[in-house]
Amino acid sequence: MKSGVLRTRGEFLIFCLLGIGSVACSSGRAPGRAVITVNASGVRSASAPPVTGVNTNFFSAPEKLDNAGVWNAVKAAEIPALRFPGGTRASGYDWVTGNIRPGGNVSREDARQSTRVPIDDFMGRARSAGASVSYVINITDSPASLKRLAHHWKATNAPVRWVEMGNEYYLPDLINTIGGPAGYLRRAQRALEALRAGGYKGPAGLVVAPVGVLGGSDPHGEFHSWNRALAGSDTSGFDATILHYYPRPQEVGFQKVYEEGPSNLTTVIEGLKKQFPGKQLWVTEWNLGKPPNSPKFNTLWHALFDLRMMKAMLEAGVNLACYHVLTGQGYELLGPSRYRDGLGGGLSRRVPYFAFQMVDEAKSGGAKYIPGPASARGIEYMAFRTRKELRVVAWSAARGTSNVEIRTGKLSPKLLGGKVLHSHLYATNGSTLRMKSMKAAHGEKVKPEPISSPRLKGAGAVLLRFSLRNSSG
Repeated sequence: MKSGVLRTRGEFLIFCLLGIGSVACSSGRAPGRAVITVNASGVRSASAPPVTGVNTNFFSAPEKLDNAGVWNAVKAAEIPALRFPGGTRASGYDWVTGNIRPGGNVSREDARQSTRVPIDDFMGRARSAGASVSYVINITDSPASLKRLAHHWKATNAPVRWVEMGNEYYLPDLINTIGGPAGYLRRAQRALEALRAGGYKGPAGLVVAPVGVLGGSDPHGEFHSWNRALAGSDTSGFDATILHYYPRPQEVGFQKVYEEGPSNLTTVIEGLKKQFPGKQLWVTEWNLGKPPNSPKFNTLWHALFDLRMMKAMLEAGVNLACYHVLTGQGYELLGPSRYRDGLGGGLSRRVPYFAFQMVDEAKSGGAKYIPGPASARGIEYMAFRTRKELRVVAWSAARGTSNVEIRTGKLSPKLLGGKVLHSHLYATNGSTLRMKSMKAAHGEKVKPEPISSPRLKGAGAVLLRFSLRNSSG
């Protein structure tokens, strides 16, 4: 057996590595001591799913499709999935011209102000960056057009791996435009038949309403009715249900969302899995909540929340997730910069970007996720395993430095390297979401720094990579 001790402000976090695998936690009554066990039998058989995907918005964002800095950042973070053409504007996207047409929830003004985004240009850039695409279908298109779309994907080697049938037609101002849930399902089935006829063979998902989201409400029961209607219908042709998760900090406060958002997401997912048994679960829009008017948005606080949410999605068995949003005014991972960030394109990486980069690096190379508890004595973590490496992403909102020691048994862990992201909790790297009163209050050049010894410097996050070799050989 081998164990590792993580000390933080007098507390001990002990890693017990029993071979190659699953994380379980037992916490004794002695103050400052928690035990994490890594058990070989618990490693999931498949590589970690792409829960670090992101939405794109090149129609109205300041950063256009040809901005080199955007694609440099996508490639550097190894972002596995990009959602295109977006949410709202997907219902008006004309794939032939690359323009947005008015209709559905796209107003004439939105369509007029939207930038043209050619489909082949986007797909080529995504493919070059190593990202697959979750394509949101305009289900108001004709079957003939959708059949040609699928054929076009195949002919151009477009990296489309998932399709989403429309967007948020469950919303009160849209539900009647589609004929309610029955009309939505008919359109989705017709669209999927056309895509299959055109040669698309990948998974397809139906959009369900976000029932039970923290701080949300459904006073007239439309969301419940939408989900009940879909669950009571024949949806056998679809592989997944699709959830958009936005808690409401303006209703319940940031701290409650930070603390309870991940567990609330788990509860919502469990409910959907019971209601739609046998289907995958995709969370193709998620973030800290609406509207983005808190000084904590796009800060280190936000990055730590994102890590907590990714952990919850991995634990809950989410098959695909896309964060909102890569670029654009809102919760952008990338935005205009006041200083050089090395990306090009006049951009900087907001602090939450680095949370995604750390997790993507930890699960690279087909690493498997090691299931485990959400936290141990305030230190939260995710663990991943390849045949030769153990990778741990750990984080804390508390101040102080924690040192990690790995003790060996048959397997001999050796630190290969790591990186630490440490700053004030309100650091943003220049996000325009910061309230004016907070402007220039803290440093703005926050990025991960390499470390040569295993430690977590809070508030912040750390990625640690260990080799695992047989000590006898």
